[in-house]
Amino acid sequence: MIEGTRKLYNEAFDSIGVSPNVVFEIDSPSAILDLVKQKEGYAIFNVRNGSSTGQRKRGY
Repeated sequence: MIEGTRKLYNEAFDSIGVSPNVVFEIDSPSAILDLVKQKEGYAIFNVRNGSSTGQRKRGY
């Protein structure tokens, strides 16, 4: 069973008839940002908990 933020995202995708292609999940915000910067994928962050560094960057 999926809970929390991921469940909300799944419900949002379902409501518009889209299925995300989740390949893997990472718990480390800095590791996620590194992969996005390297153009290895995309990420969705919770606005309140999105980055342990306190940075809120856009446009990667």
